[in-house]
Amino acid sequence: GVHPSAVSKVFAMDGKIAKLNIKLVQGENLPQISPDKVPEYVCRLRISKPYPTPEHEIPRTHPVKGSNSPTINQEFQLDVKDPPAAQMEILIWDVSPMVENPPGKEVFIGDVLVNVGKLIDYAGETIKWPFEIRKRTPNGIEAHGKLHTQIVFDQDSNVDIFLDHPFSQITDRDMFGREVHGAFEKALATKPDRIELTGVAEWVEDGVSKGSKAQIKIVPASMTSQDRRNVKTLKTEAQNFDFAGAQYPLNKTQKI
Repeated sequence: GVHPSAVSKVFAMDGKIAKLNIKLVQGENLPQISPDKVPEYVCRLRISKPYPTPEHEIPRTHPVKGSNSPTINQEFQLDVKDPPAAQMEILIWDVSPMVENPPGKEVFIGDVLVNVGKLIDYAGETIKWPFEIRKRTPNGIEAHGKLHTQIVFDQDSNVDIFLDHPFSQITDRDMFGREVHGAFEKALATKPDRIELTGVAEWVEDGVSKGSKAQIKIVPASMTSQDRRNVKTLKTEAQNFDFAGAQYPLNKTQKI
């Protein structure tokens, strides 16, 4: 088991997978197909590059009818690979039935483009932003108006836990990893879906074995997670947790 080893240090580094939580709040003076037609708007959200959201996974809002400044208040979550290079696109369509637009046919109204890389420095914070609708549509509708949004970017973090436990004495890596994982979960007062054990390895410095290393990934909260704290908060708590005072066998001896 882990006892009586001590946690000597905890090191965290941002990963390459992130989640975008997007709340579409309200449209403001959105383009209309015709001023005498009642619009019915639908928004679709996708990562457009470098790793596009698969077509069958693109979420859409429920139709909102009756005004070109519709109250939407619908929330979505998108997975993002390679956040610095990623772009998110919100596409707006009018699905209202009309003579020139038979039911089932949609008319593109405009879109919003978000450079995800610009959100990285604000990880975990709620960004409230009214995006300008862009693009003149192919059918000649002039792009204008705004889409009011709330966006939270959160990125996974890889955490190495260095333990003063001789690696040569670990006879069952899986069991050792589960013990560290369980203690770490308890230390952060979080749930199993927020942390993943990714490996157990030897802790070596300058060619000398110093002990053992457990590798944990802190992942962003999903829409159904009971613990909705952002990764930055959990990572900070991990690096500052007083393992020495804890009532279970992980004993922190040095903060970094």
